[in-house]
Amino acid sequence: MPEDSFFRDHDEVTRAMERASPQFRRLMDLNSDRVREEGFSYLNSGECDQAWADIYREELATIEYLRNSRLADIYARVRDLIERRDQEMLRSIAEFCER
Repeated sequence: MPEDSFFRDHDEVTRAMERASPQFRRLMDLNSDRVREEGFSYLNSGECDQAWADIYREELATIEYLRNSRLADIYARVRDLIERRDQEMLRSIAEFCER
């Protein structure tokens, strides 16, 4: 489990992206609306996959635009943690299926 400072740092990066990018806010709002309205059918869809690809692309563009090395470092740590979490989840699913 990450330390509390990790979550505070993540919140700081998210707030910076929200302030700097109307597109980021729009994409996040649209995604939240779709999750609320359509639930699991949306979450398990290619449209959701595309929405997150668009969100990640905008996050990267916004971090580059901000030109703030501290925020860029935090963002890199966040993405790394998410990637490691996803890999561990996939490993656990594969292990479960092999039983």
